[in-house]
Parts: sequence; C-alpha cells; structure tokens
Amino acid sequence: MYLTKITEVESYLRNLGRYSDLLIRYAQDNEDRSIWFEMVFAYWLEDSGIIPEYEKNVNPENNKSVDFAFLFHGVSYNLELVRVEHSDAVMEHIQAQQAADSIFHSYELLISSDHNNPYFRTAAQLIRLQEKILEKVDKFGLPSNKVLSIIIVDCTNIHSGRIDDDDVRIIAFGLAMNPVWQEFWNGKRLKGLFEADFTARNSKELRKKISAIIFLSELKPGALKNSYFVVNPAFVVAKQIKEVPLFKHLKYVGQAL
Repeated sequence: MYLTKITEVESYLRNLGRYSDLLIRYAQDNEDRSIWFEMVFAYWLEDSGIIPEYEKNVNPENNKSVDFAFLFHGVSYNLELVRVEHSDAVMEHIQAQQAADSIFHSYELLISSDHNNPYFRTAAQLIRLQEKILEKVDKFGLPSNKVLSIIIVDCTNIHSGRIDDDDVRIIAFGLAMNPVWQEFWNGKRLKGLFEADFTARNSKELRKKISAIIFLSELKPGALKNSYFVVNPAFVVAKQIKEVPLFKHLKYVGQAL
C-alpha cells in the first residue's frame, strides 16, 4: 500500500483501531507536523508487517515513554521520533517572504557555511539538530545486545530536505570525510555527538544509551531509501538494524578515515 496524503494515513490507522490516542491528538491539531511524523511512521511500520506498541515506557527511572517499541527476531527496538523545526530567526525570514507573496506564499531559504547571519549557517542547523536529539535521551534505559535504542530524526527542515552523508557524519562523529566540507562554529570544529570530548547536556548519557540514530531526509513516500543511519561506536548493531524490513534501504554512514 502506498499512501501519500495525511488524511489517507489517518483513515488507515483508524481502521487498525490501535492508535486512538495519536488520532485524538491529530484531531486537536491537524497541522502539527510532529503528529504527522508519528502517524506516517506508524503507517510505515504497520505496512512493513510490524505491529508496534505506541507510547511505551522503557526507562524504569522515569515515567516518560518512547514513541514506538517492537520485537523483531528476538531483539527489542525502542524508537523515539524527533522533528527539527526552523529556528525563530529562520521562521521570521520565511514568514516575511510568504507575507509579501499574497498569491503563492513562496519563500527562498539560502543556507551556507559562510552566511553573514549566523542563524543561516550550515553549522547552526547541525547544532540545532544535535540539541533536539539530546533532548530525547532520557526517555531510554540502558541498551544491550537484545535491546536497541534508536532516535529517528525528521530532517525536512535541514538543508531543505537535502541532508547528506557528510552532514550526518559531522553531527555524529565530528569529522567530514572531505575536509573541504568540515563545519566550524566560532572558529572551532563542530564536535560530534559520539565524540568523548563533546560535553553538551545529555551527551554522556547519549553515548551510554543510544544504539543508533536514523536521519530521515524528508517526510514523504520513499524517504527511507534516501536516508541515513549512524551507529554508536560502543555498539555493533548495524546488521541488526538493516535486518528490519523497514530499514533495509537505509544508507550506513561511518566515521571519517
């Protein structure tokens, strides 16, 4: 089945009868793209043959829950979704252009490494993405060879949905494969989430708890074929992730040599 409209996804999930809480949230705010993300991912999981638990507590130290959890080939997969929205500065820029175009509400967004406005630099977007990932870490307990903790990021608003492998490599490991594409902030190289000397809040816990991170290029049909994943160097789980039918087309991104 190949659904392309959120209303079709809503009908699909409603017929399953397993997502009443999610659909209530959608009814309350049907323009919230974070809710869309959860709905679309639920549809992708179900359509691939996986019946997940929705909003499950997997950390005994608190009462928070991850978005989806399922068992596959004897391994528990705990998934938390996060959508990265534009910063306030970028949104003001977009809204000003849309207001000026009363017919099509179009806008142009130029992101570059050397933009005069720091909020429009590539590094600012990558840092924002790192911050949003770190906000989700405390939802997870400690993983094992039978429990994988995975954060899945909707990168639609990163590079206008054109996030690439070097962006992913920098976010996770700090170093680009090609030094030409290395990103800096205030004259210093960006540190990756899995680097031992990356000291942002929750970063130490991330390196203990998170098995892998999936970077979804855009929230659209077929997006997983053009998306990436990285694995925490402390865990050997790339093969297990690729065994899940929904994830088999993900592109693995390793550290720069």
